[in-house]
Amino acid sequence: MTQQHEQPPRFLTEPTALIAEVVLAIQPELSPAVVAEAIASTAKMKSRHRKLAEALSRDPELLTSGRPEGPVTIQKLVRALQAVGATRFVLPRCAHCGKQHRLPNLDGDQRICAYCQMKQAAAANPCVICGRTAHIASHDHLGRPRCALHPDTGNQDPVDIVCDHVAAVDPGLARDEVAAAVRATCQMPAHQRQLARVLEDNPRLLTGEGTRGPHKLILLIEDLLARGARNIMLPVCPFCGTDRKLRHVLGGQRACRACYEKFRLLPCSRCGRTKPVATRTVDDQPLCHPCTRADPVNHEPCTSCGRTVNIVRRDGDQRLCGRCFRPPSAVCADCGRTRPCYFAQTEAPRCEACSNRLRPPQTCSRCGNERSVKARLPDGRPLCHSCIRVPVPCQRAVCECLGNLSSPECVAGRYPGRSGAVGVLGWSP
Repeated sequence: MTQQHEQPPRFLTEPTALIAEVVLAIQPELSPAVVAEAIASTAKMKSRHRKLAEALSRDPELLTSGRPEGPVTIQKLVRALQAVGATRFVLPRCAHCGKQHRLPNLDGDQRICAYCQMKQAAAANPCVICGRTAHIASHDHLGRPRCALHPDTGNQDPVDIVCDHVAAVDPGLARDEVAAAVRATCQMPAHQRQLARVLEDNPRLLTGEGTRGPHKLILLIEDLLARGARNIMLPVCPFCGTDRKLRHVLGGQRACRACYEKFRLLPCSRCGRTKPVATRTVDDQPLCHPCTRADPVNHEPCTSCGRTVNIVRRDGDQRLCGRCFRPPSAVCADCGRTRPCYFAQTEAPRCEACSNRLRPPQTCSRCGNERSVKARLPDGRPLCHSCIRVPVPCQRAVCECLGNLSSPECVAGRYPGRSGAVGVLGWSP
């Protein structure tokens, strides 16, 4: 018996079309092409279009009432429509001051402008020295707020403080070079003061303990090493010990992405495998990367072949699936042949054959041979290139194929290598 799947909400499958219908219902004389261009200018990410479509599907009056509710893309859409001559759309007003400013912040479920948010934060955090509820300019080493009249650096420039600490570790580096690196890394005075404070508290951050410092410290160390520093050390990941970029925080220390992802493992709500969470469903259930790519909700028409599948490459209005996309040709850094290569624009392009050889072979769960993994079954068992094209018995109780593979669903189930095998394979060796 064919399994019936619940139809996904339209704001997930056709967000831009749903937004256009709401806009044209309010002002029908607008050109559909103009409306489509205005919608495209509000956000580049599909997730933001979905959030906007969901809000408008529940309450279309968010475009005309001026209420400070919903996602920030509502005011962006209204501004874009007003720019092309629309007259029936009203910008939302700040929930505190009532002005039609940009509303990037939230107070509960009401949107407020940046100035009102700054006043709200200042009122809750008076300056620890004078008690003024003015704009918070910085925080001292204990985390207490300071106004602009009472910074926490005394009379010394924070850039000079950083330069003194760097000179104590690496005296061979020119002071002008260090100052230039500090200003290039920390352009805002607040960041410069933060850098000075952490080095005052722990000068060893420059000699291997940088994982306990802020992200700007890691960037400063990278810049100083590029300028010829010798005694300054770039920290390694404290969890795996590898020399990687430390762009994440884990347990109060900076960590590489691989270690950060290990602590984000959850059972996928579709396949049941414990993997990093790529996204979540409408009901807030976790999805892994393979199931996210296999979910029909995320599929779009390929501009080359016309199939509605997972899109792997975007270039302007062009969308290409995995079958139609071909990497640009280059001379492979491993085999020396001119072939379609990954990382073709870098100094070390690599063709697909050489990329596959870098993956360690595994025992195929179907034929038992030690080969490169080309796909995986839902339970994680590997399949080699030959076995992904071998048909398996149809598992459907009632099937239209009658043994001749006429049903698309049966083709997807019997031939794991076919692109229609939604939910059968997670194409990540």
